[in-house]
Amino acid sequence: MGHQSDFNTALLGEVFTDMAENFFGARKQLEDMMELFDTYVRGCKENSKDVVVKAGFLNHLLPGKQGAQKFYQTIKADSALILSENEFSENILPESIPFALTAKGEYTHIVLWAYNALERACHRYLNGEYLYEGGKEKVVPHYRLIQQMCEMINERVRHVNANMPPGDVLQCVRKFTQDSEESGCIAGAEYSDFDCRINEKLCYRPIKFDSLNLIEYPVLPPEREVAPKITSFCKEYYSAHKEEINKRLADLKKKHRE
Repeated sequence: MGHQSDFNTALLGEVFTDMAENFFGARKQLEDMMELFDTYVRGCKENSKDVVVKAGFLNHLLPGKQGAQKFYQTIKADSALILSENEFSENILPESIPFALTAKGEYTHIVLWAYNALERACHRYLNGEYLYEGGKEKVVPHYRLIQQMCEMINERVRHVNANMPPGDVLQCVRKFTQDSEESGCIAGAEYSDFDCRINEKLCYRPIKFDSLNLIEYPVLPPEREVAPKITSFCKEYYSAHKEEINKRLADLKKKHRE
């Protein structure tokens, strides 16, 4: 009888160890995913600042009422209204002011430069890019990746909540400790009020993507595809706002020399 008791005790120990590893292992894996997700969300928000700065610089080159909106309408950029709301920052200046024989040509060149910088920033924010650091490939946190990670984590949340609720573990523990001669858990047994409260308290909540407050910036066409439209726009816009544009270009040149 003593040997049987020792065997049962050893068996219980193995069962409880396996249960604990499965239960806590699954939760630890999910929590690690959530921690990595939070890191990527913060990285994505940090990358959005590059879009804000570059959009603000382009907008600064388009003075006048609704100048930026007219520009984006010209190149048929969908949902670009949000870009037209960003204000100028001195944190971005071209390495050199593009040279041209005329002020109008100079203006056109710098607008093309500013648009190209903004388009690349939007693409990087939405789709990311790969960097190499220390011989290792590293992905830049980006909007599309955050969307995919959110869906993956929510699927895992549903799986863990449905298949590994704390109440099931408690039922198994009670079953083994109350009647160790029966080596099994009660499948489909009703939860006690305590089990239900534990399940509710310890269940994982799906991530609401909208609550992350990430901006979905528009997909802008590459500069090479819209350069003729931008050039035509700049010629007309310069003629209509010549005085203010020249003033801003002169100010940029001054800042560039400082």
